[in-house]
Amino acid sequence: MKSLVVLTVAMGLVAGASAQTVYSLDASHVDTSVRSGYFRMGSPGEGRRRVEVNSRYLTIGGVPRIPVMGELQYSRMPRDRWEDEILKMKAGGVTVVATYSFWNHHEEIEGEFDWTGNKDLRAFVELCGRLGMAVYPRIGPWSHGEARNGGTPDWILRKKFLVDRSIDPVYQQYVERYFRQIGLQLKGLMWKDGGPVIGIQLENEYWKGKAGEPYMLWLKKTALKYGMDVPLYTVTGWGNGSIPENEVIPLWGGYPDESWTPNIEKIGSCDNYTFNSFRDDATIGNAQVRRKEGYDYSPDPYFTCELGVGIFNSTHRRPVIGSLDGLGLVMSRIGSGANLLGYYIFAGGSNPLGVYSTMEENKDETGYWSELSPISYDFQAAIRENGLPAPSYHEVKGMNYFLGEFGNLLAPMEPVFGKKGDFQYAARVKSDRGFLFGINYCRNNRRPVQRQVRFSVKLRNRTLVFPSEPVDIPDSSLFIWPMNMDLDGLQLEYATARPLYRNFDGSVWVFVQDADILPELSLSGEGVDSVGLPEGKGELVKGPHGYIVRRLRTGTDCVIGVKRKDGRRQKIIVLSREEGRQSWILTGYPEERHLYLSTSNLYTKANDVVVTDTVPIMHLSRLSERSGEFRTDEIRMAERKLSGQLYAKGALEEAQWLVTSVPAIDAGTLLYHREFQKEFSAGDPAKIRSAKLVLAAESECRVRFNDKWMDQPIEIEPAAIRSPGRGLVFVSQAMPDDDAVGFITPDAHRPIPDARHVPAIIGSRTIFDQ
Repeated sequence: MKSLVVLTVAMGLVAGASAQTVYSLDASHVDTSVRSGYFRMGSPGEGRRRVEVNSRYLTIGGVPRIPVMGELQYSRMPRDRWEDEILKMKAGGVTVVATYSFWNHHEEIEGEFDWTGNKDLRAFVELCGRLGMAVYPRIGPWSHGEARNGGTPDWILRKKFLVDRSIDPVYQQYVERYFRQIGLQLKGLMWKDGGPVIGIQLENEYWKGKAGEPYMLWLKKTALKYGMDVPLYTVTGWGNGSIPENEVIPLWGGYPDESWTPNIEKIGSCDNYTFNSFRDDATIGNAQVRRKEGYDYSPDPYFTCELGVGIFNSTHRRPVIGSLDGLGLVMSRIGSGANLLGYYIFAGGSNPLGVYSTMEENKDETGYWSELSPISYDFQAAIRENGLPAPSYHEVKGMNYFLGEFGNLLAPMEPVFGKKGDFQYAARVKSDRGFLFGINYCRNNRRPVQRQVRFSVKLRNRTLVFPSEPVDIPDSSLFIWPMNMDLDGLQLEYATARPLYRNFDGSVWVFVQDADILPELSLSGEGVDSVGLPEGKGELVKGPHGYIVRRLRTGTDCVIGVKRKDGRRQKIIVLSREEGRQSWILTGYPEERHLYLSTSNLYTKANDVVVTDTVPIMHLSRLSERSGEFRTDEIRMAERKLSGQLYAKGALEEAQWLVTSVPAIDAGTLLYHREFQKEFSAGDPAKIRSAKLVLAAESECRVRFNDKWMDQPIEIEPAAIRSPGRGLVFVSQAMPDDDAVGFITPDAHRPIPDARHVPAIIGSRTIFDQ
């Protein structure tokens, strides 16, 4: 029967040869040599924590690694949510928490620093360390992050004799004071001290090329002066970035859309879904400047810090990002040789309200390209502003797990690119081992089905042609397939499925079907006694050099059993695409790993697995590390019913009302008036953009603003209030009732001292122009 199967395969290949498409790669002369010792970084740490960087990748404890870095901004998230959000990031495969420190969040008022509550940087970093996460502060002083003035305080920009973001000595004085504060916050938390701070990003999007390098060097020197001695110093490289040679490492990025672009047209470019050596995204941060890479980045490893699974929404441009848009972009970078995966932003947040202004980027006040929400910074992130994992979270965590589990193999491998076309393919290879990457996807575009496809990859000592039968590659296919992978002594020649997990002793390996193609695995027969497959799960063909297991019907029961001649037994489990999305590799304490399957959201807290969902019955499957079997538990939630009462609430229901100056109102006391005034100042150079005074009265009143009586008894928006200087509001009203009048002050931060005259503060805001 087996010979009949082999004969059928051979006849099929001959008959269909003319209809096949063979995508070829020549990786036989890939140079994977590295250079090291020339970067001038800080203290690397000791032993297993020692971090070193070479021309291609970094090592931790001497082992090549591909860290996964995700951004969570502490000052944009309530402090009581920090822990859960960090643990969700960790459950999603993130190993390093990047976080902006926005200067204006901490020193909105000159000389008054605030490191309390949600702005407590030290508490945030310490918490990350306790939860087993490294931290990468992005300290600015200009940070962007769609913050007001890029995070620069208003008072800095008001100073007449100062040039911001420069080596101007006056500006340097203020930055040095700010860095001193950050240094105090991070004291004792550096990597060399056993703390979590593994690196520092200086500035952001500093587009002055060689001319800006003295400023960047001064920032690094100042960070070191105040104790920020770390294994990695980085800057953003895109847009003619200022990158002092060997002093800092440039980081790169890319987004699925361009919310900053001035038009509202749909983005149709597929540049971010291609494999190539071009690191600088052509439009990131500024769609007006088209860039060509002219600097030689070959001495620098390919690291990223801003790959978006989402994007912010602006008032003029509100793209909806799909669940695969971020994964396709990330895969294009990893397949092109990136060896640090940095997400921006991984967990969305909310802008804090300032004392004098809101903190968002906008056009009118700060002169930026985009107008954003004053509060929401959801970013369509992997973890949304409300704390719920988005569909993109479940897509990219599989990539994150792959890098965490097998990044030591991938990091030393160099990319080789296929021919340009609708279908993108590349490989990362070292000697005779590697991974094949495929992308048949582009945002806002449908890709044609690639029909009857096989791959031919020429390695150093052999050529792999696979799979054994041609396959169709449909639209929206994104895959990573191993070539000549060592499964703890068992040679996997290739697999058309992505490796996911290896148990503690290498006896159980888990793969995932990552494209809409029935997976196929080819195992070398060297040292193998026999291979088994459950009935109905696929076809097992024995060839002259080993075994081919094809047309696999994936699932937890799709188990390939291997008996080796040395007596060892191994299992290979191939999960379905949906089970891949449901997979969770969770780490307990100290470093115990387990593979779970669940449609619910999971993370570990201490040694407990936290399961969250809205369904009454949740299922949780766990892989037994020894038997290689999945065991499922059913979790029933206690039924809870919510009840509430709906009632109307008036706009002024909670207002504080002024009272009359007489105990009772009658015909003889109607001549009595309540008169009060409110004085405020809009000192130069700030200008009030808008202010509203609302009066609620049962009888008419007279209002005088800056010596002018106004015939608007209920609501006024005085245009004169835009002028800088003194403003005076005077209200005169006869009192027909004890509870007569309340109003909203345009300056909610300076209430009238007399308690009888305290106005109603119900949501007013004074907004200043830059």
